[in-house]
Amino acid sequence: MDTNTFILILVVAILITGSVVYIITSRMISRNHPALKPVGTDSETRQLQLQAYERLLLLAERISIPSLLQRLHQPGITAKEMQLLLTQNIRSEFDYNLTQQIYISANAWQILKNFKEQNILIIHTVASLMQPGSSSTDLNKQVAEYLAANGKLDLYENVTELLTIEAKKLM
Repeated sequence: MDTNTFILILVVAILITGSVVYIITSRMISRNHPALKPVGTDSETRQLQLQAYERLLLLAERISIPSLLQRLHQPGITAKEMQLLLTQNIRSEFDYNLTQQIYISANAWQILKNFKEQNILIIHTVASLMQPGSSSTDLNKQVAEYLAANGKLDLYENVTELLTIEAKKLM
């Protein structure tokens, strides 16, 4: 295993560990401080919260790396251009849904932010290992291979599970 792969795995493991610690700490705080719990008692507020969870589930799908690679694949551009396209798309999708954070728990928002950052980190790390002059197809293939080899590090399942569980609590 080369140094870059080791560093990437270490960084992703730290992100995941940090997310878990944050979630556990936040749950302990919300149990001890009832004022910090979301109100969501009237039907209009509940509807807005459910719509936010729906939008953020869609966001998680849209910024998942397999979805990005399939949707944004553009043969004929360089790996560097593809890297920029992928990361810009993640950021713009996330920014578009930024206001939804007021309707969901702090835990859910934090894990969604971590997912965004993890995906950007994976793309940048794999792109940094590419040879100069590599194509977008080469980058996409390397990113897909990285995900296949390190699937346990992908936060997508955690994000969608947490959003789904929290949405179901509102129903």
